[in-house]
Amino acid sequence: MSMPPRWIRRLTVAPAVAIAAVLLVWTLPLLLLLVGLTARLPRVGRLPRALWLLVFVLVWEAVALVVLFGTWIASGFGWATHTRPIRNLHYRLIGRFLEVLFRQVRWALRLKIHVTDSNPIAAADGVPLIVASRHAGPGDSFILVHLLLNQFHRNPRIVMKDMLQWDPVLDVIAHRLPTVVLTPTPFQSGLVHAHGTKPAERIAVMAEDMGKGDALLVFPEGGKFTPGRKESRIRQLIEDDYGELAQRASRMRHVLAPRPGGIFAAVSASPETGVLFVAHTGLDQLLTVKQLWRALSEENTIVLKTWYVHPSEIPGPLPQRMDWLFDWWEQIDGWIENSRNHSPVSGEDG
Repeated sequence: MSMPPRWIRRLTVAPAVAIAAVLLVWTLPLLLLLVGLTARLPRVGRLPRALWLLVFVLVWEAVALVVLFGTWIASGFGWATHTRPIRNLHYRLIGRFLEVLFRQVRWALRLKIHVTDSNPIAAADGVPLIVASRHAGPGDSFILVHLLLNQFHRNPRIVMKDMLQWDPVLDVIAHRLPTVVLTPTPFQSGLVHAHGTKPAERIAVMAEDMGKGDALLVFPEGGKFTPGRKESRIRQLIEDDYGELAQRASRMRHVLAPRPGGIFAAVSASPETGVLFVAHTGLDQLLTVKQLWRALSEENTIVLKTWYVHPSEIPGPLPQRMDWLFDWWEQIDGWIENSRNHSPVSGEDG
């Protein structure tokens, strides 16, 4: 299903969200009362908490859209949107938006986010970052952007799927901040994006002018792990004469074989940039509505682990670079396996 033009989305989805928020905002006090009354009854309290979060997100979206409309006016009706001051203003606003949102998400879903490293990007001080994360659903994108802005103090540049533009706030942000919006494709690296340029080339352009306070967020798997996708990636590796890598991919139990185009394009375009690999686990095993519903009655923890690679440690030639990327993905896969076999350690929320 192709995305409708931007002007149609702006004239339909955004007003619908605003109208829904106005109609439902009056229910927030009642829902908060119900949540309080059922706080000691986790199973009974699932529905009030889920409804609270749904209404809160709608109101949050509406408020964010109003604020973003104000910044559009302040930028000369969009004329100065891409200047550094207006861009920095947007980053600060998004950081505050996400801080408020995640406070509610953690409370309503009884969720903790534990980062195993106290300062995972300390070694990257003074250099831009490429953040390469495993993919376990749309929630991990929001969590990582939140952490990058509010805990790691980096301005994220994002590679995201086009379907996320159905969210009106993301739709606005994607066209005001450095973002590459991609239409999902098969594993083949030679497919051309609908706009006429290969995705890797667009990512390279976005990476070229990164500064020390920036971080480019990519998900090399390109999608959430499923047995079908795993087999598809393995077949494509075999067809591309990467038989050894296909064997290595077949042994990975929790992650897909990484798609190298985006991360390699970013590394080549910005050779002084370090790479931060990110693994996380906790909610990735919730695959069905029934599992998600059951999880609402429990306390949930997302554990996040990072590894920093200095620019000098990144191989140059393609064959060595492919091996290097698969080495890291095998390490991520092993960490996930080990984490699922042990209870997460206690720590401060991210």
